[in-house]
Amino acid sequence: MVEREALDLYAYFDLVRRHKRVVLGCFLAAGIVSAVISFFFLPTIYRGSVTLMTKALNNNGQRVLPDTIHAYIKVLQKDEVVSSVIKKVREQQVATDLSPQELRQMGRLQEIREVSLFELRVESGDPRLAALLANIWADLFVEEVGDLARTMAQEASRTVEEDIKSAQAKLSEAQKELNDFCAKHYVREPDAAFLAQSVRTLTLERQRIESLADEIEQYRKRERALGVLAQQVNAFLTENKAHAQSSEPAGLDDALSLVSFHAQYTSILGQAGQPVNLEMPVQFADLRKSAVFAACERTAARLATTVKILETERSKLKVELEQLKGQLPATEAKLQELSQAVNDAMTELNQANARLSSVKQTFVVASTEPVVILSRAYEPSSPVSPKKLVNIVVASALGLVVGLGIAFLSEYAYRSANLAATG
Repeated sequence: MVEREALDLYAYFDLVRRHKRVVLGCFLAAGIVSAVISFFFLPTIYRGSVTLMTKALNNNGQRVLPDTIHAYIKVLQKDEVVSSVIKKVREQQVATDLSPQELRQMGRLQEIREVSLFELRVESGDPRLAALLANIWADLFVEEVGDLARTMAQEASRTVEEDIKSAQAKLSEAQKELNDFCAKHYVREPDAAFLAQSVRTLTLERQRIESLADEIEQYRKRERALGVLAQQVNAFLTENKAHAQSSEPAGLDDALSLVSFHAQYTSILGQAGQPVNLEMPVQFADLRKSAVFAACERTAARLATTVKILETERSKLKVELEQLKGQLPATEAKLQELSQAVNDAMTELNQANARLSSVKQTFVVASTEPVVILSRAYEPSSPVSPKKLVNIVVASALGLVVGLGIAFLSEYAYRSANLAATG
C-alpha cells in the first residue's frame, strides 16, 4: 500500500516535470499580468477614517437618536450635509471639482459595534483630501445629528405639553363636577382620594334617611299612645252613657277624668309640635255631667281624626324613606364615579408631568453630545488599494492552479489517445 502511494506520488511529480513549461508559464504569466495591472492600471486609493460614538439612549433609557445605521447613513448623505462638505473643502483652498454624487460614492459609514460605535470612511486618490473630507464630513455629521436629536426632543416636548393641557382640562372639569356634587349633597369630605376609598359621606341623604326613620317611629309611638287614650275615653263614655242627657252636677272624678284626657292628649301631641284642639270647660263650678260626656265625645272624635292624620303622614314618610333608600346606591355610585374620574385625571396629569421632565432631560443630553468623535482622520501614509503584493500572490497562485489543470488535462488526453490506438 505504501509502495503504491509512493509510485503514485512519483507519477505526479513526473507529470509536473514533463509539463513544467506550461505550469511555470501560467504561474509567471499570471504574476506578471497582475503586477502590471496593479502598478500601472489600478488607481491608488487612500482612506481617511473617523471613529464616532453615538448615544441612542440617555441615562434614563429614553430615545435620543435613531437606533439603525440606515438612519445615520441618510443623515450623512443629505443634500445639505454633502453640499456643506464640498463648500468647506473649497474654503480650505483645496482645488476640487467634486460633485455631490461623487462625494456620496467616496464616503460610507461602517458599523463597528451595533449602532453605538461606527466609522466614517472616505476614500480618495489624494491622501490629504481623504483625511480632510473625513474630518469635515464628520464635524458636519455631528452637527446634523445634534439638530436631529434636538428636533426629536422638541417634538416629544410639544406632544407631552399637549397631553398635559388635556389632562389639566380633564382634571378641572372632573373636580368641578365633584365639587358641585359635594355641595349639592352636603358631602363632608370632598377629597377625591378619600372618596375613592369610601363613599359613605353622603351627609344630607343619610341624615334625612335617619331623620325619616326616627320620625316614622315617633309617629308610630304617638299612634299607639293615642290609641290607648282613645280606648280610655271610649271606656269612660260607655260607663257614663246614662249621663249623656243628665243635668246633674259633675263630680270631682268626672272633672279629673276630663282633665286627665286633655293632659294626655296635650302630652302626646303638644311635645311634637302638633296643634291641640280640645275644648275644655272654663268654669268647673257649674259643670254638668252632660257637659263632661259631650266633651269626652268630642275628645274621642278628635282622637280618631288625629290617628288617621298620623297614619296618613306616616305612610307619606315611609314612601319618601323608600325612595331615598332606593336612590342612595345610585347617588353613592355617582359620587364614587366622580371621585374616580378626579383620581384618574390627577394620575394622568402626574404621568404627563413625569414624561415632560424625562423629555426635558433627554433634550439636555441631546443638545450636549449626542454624537462624539473618538478619533479623527490623519493623512494616510499608505494606500488601502490596490494591494499589489496580495494581488500578485493571489494571481500567481491562480496561474499555478491553471497550469496544473492544463498539465493534468494534457496527460489525460495523451493517455486516452494511446489506449485508443493500442486497442
